[in-house]
Amino acid sequence: RLSVVGGRLLRITARSQDDNCYFAISGVDPATGRETWRRAGINLRTADKAGCVQREDPQGARNVLIGVAPDARETVLDGYDGRLLWVGADRQKLLAVDDRYALVRAADQRSILARGLGTDRTLWTRPAGGKAGATLTPYAAVIVDEKPSRLIALDPRTGRELAVLRTSANALAVGPAGMVIGEGREIGYVRFGSTAGSEPDPSNGDG
Repeated sequence: RLSVVGGRLLRITARSQDDNCYFAISGVDPATGRETWRRAGINLRTADKAGCVQREDPQGARNVLIGVAPDARETVLDGYDGRLLWVGADRQKLLAVDDRYALVRAADQRSILARGLGTDRTLWTRPAGGKAGATLTPYAAVIVDEKPSRLIALDPRTGRELAVLRTSANALAVGPAGMVIGEGREIGYVRFGSTAGSEPDPSNGDG
């Protein structure tokens, strides 16, 4: 299967043998046709078990790809040069990624970690339930938790709280100063710096 990621033409092959799928990925410079990198063994989840037919495009964000290593640990791969930017520990689950950070559910299912891609550093840790979801935007890391239902926006670099809401609404769009949330037929705008139950401040136009 062919895909364009990070300015490279990726050639993804899946070979069926011994009831398993064996994968290889190569990155080609589209201007010259020269192969710039090659990596074997990473499953980009493009194929199913039916003869390893690749019916899906690789998943990721911007110039990174997400996959699974031969030992079943999740990985993040740089589409431009083939570097492994992150390899998860056992039982860790990748929730969201962009070209800077990865949000990961910890192995104990009790917290979400933010990792800087290409480094071994954990930037911050946030308590969260085992079913909490997360997404990354250029302006905020958004965590959706339940029991109780909460919608939390955090600075993706530091983990600083931008908004904490007791609500089952979803974040529909995120901007530099706030986010649009919605549930059913109702939508609203939440400025960053808001907390559930806070009083409106007339000086900044709330109310």
